[in-house]
Amino acid sequence: NAPLSNQQILDKLFQSQIHKKTNLEPPCKTIDVPFSLSHLKKRLEQLSKSHESGAERVCLINCLTSYNGWIVASDRKLMLLNPFRVEEALLFRRLMENHIFQTETLDAPIALTNSLLGGPQYIDCLCKMQQKCTTLNGITYFTDPRLVFNGFKIQLIPGASTAEHHLEIEEMARCLPFYGISDLREILNAILNKNAQSVHLCRPLKVINYLKGEAVRLTRQLPLRFSREDIEDTMLRMQQQLGKDCRSCIHGRTFLHHLANIPEID
Repeated sequence: NAPLSNQQILDKLFQSQIHKKTNLEPPCKTIDVPFSLSHLKKRLEQLSKSHESGAERVCLINCLTSYNGWIVASDRKLMLLNPFRVEEALLFRRLMENHIFQTETLDAPIALTNSLLGGPQYIDCLCKMQQKCTTLNGITYFTDPRLVFNGFKIQLIPGASTAEHHLEIEEMARCLPFYGISDLREILNAILNKNAQSVHLCRPLKVINYLKGEAVRLTRQLPLRFSREDIEDTMLRMQQQLGKDCRSCIHGRTFLHHLANIPEID
């Protein structure tokens, strides 16, 4: 073999020194830090919504495990937050807005007349509600959510003239004791006298009490301990969905209990 040139000898020596130096250096220490980009984006969106809504700023401090509550600061006050009461109110609101009662076919349909409902204004109100013809013989079923969600399946059977049209309840919710005509009248009363356009504004008293019981039952199934992220999400939903006026659970107990005032610093 041809002898190495001076340059080749130098290159070989330098490469040897670099290899030795690399082997002598201690390995670089690394620490795994949990991080979620999607969680960060979600938190930024929540903070942005809270800022835009002008909601009262509530600062979460820490958990008070002996009371299953959380210490929070707001408006120079230290308070104890009961998350179960908040979740109970949120569940009740969601049930009032979205719960649909399952109906069962009655042994005999109930014919709806002016005398049974208490006046022609109720029949007129009913006939103006949303309907859909689903049968070949012209029978029309009422599809208005204010009726359907409250557990009433009502049909309109056409007659020879408008005056001979026949209204009757074909199916009805059976999970509510003594549920019937008086509750349908409550729904129609809310529409006639209060211009109630949403389902939650048309709930009869029996339905409201039933949904309160459901909210309590579902709240009792929640875990006994909440994470910080869970509480932050609960507080955000409290501000967005319940507003400033609702600050107590369905039993009238407040979400926040005042503990102490935070002194001002000069």
